[in-house]
Amino acid sequence: FIYRQFLVQYLKAKKDSKTFGINLVHTFVKNTTMAMFFLMPFFGMIIFLLYFRRGKNYYEYLIYSIHFHTAVFAYLIIVFVFDIFLDMDWIYTYLFWGFLLYQFFALNLLHKQKILTTVFKAFISILVYSVVVLVGLLVSILIGAFIV
Repeated sequence: FIYRQFLVQYLKAKKDSKTFGINLVHTFVKNTTMAMFFLMPFFGMIIFLLYFRRGKNYYEYLIYSIHFHTAVFAYLIIVFVFDIFLDMDWIYTYLFWGFLLYQFFALNLLHKQKILTTVFKAFISILVYSVVVLVGLLVSILIGAFIV
């Protein structure tokens, strides 16, 4: 089944390469935004597990997850605008550190723990969530390859 699907997609790509590439990128972006929406509860669960002893409910961390993703999307929009208008390719190297700093300040404000503890938990949460997002993006690519 999988081999047949890849063969069908290969024939589509060989027949009309320009529109196939555009459709593939469009499908990938559409599936990625849906994947990010479905991954929000996983991020809330990661934070909930890291702060299990704090006595807060999961739904509070789910709300925090929505807040975090909103900030990340706003940050990405700003980065993309800077890159488009000012041609600042180097700014992409600071994406991870920007997410980590935001996570640190938000968790520090939310839980008021020691700085070293907050740094450790922010780093662990972003690292684990990066793996989850990577798996989500790979699934999104595979779904996009079958749909186009």
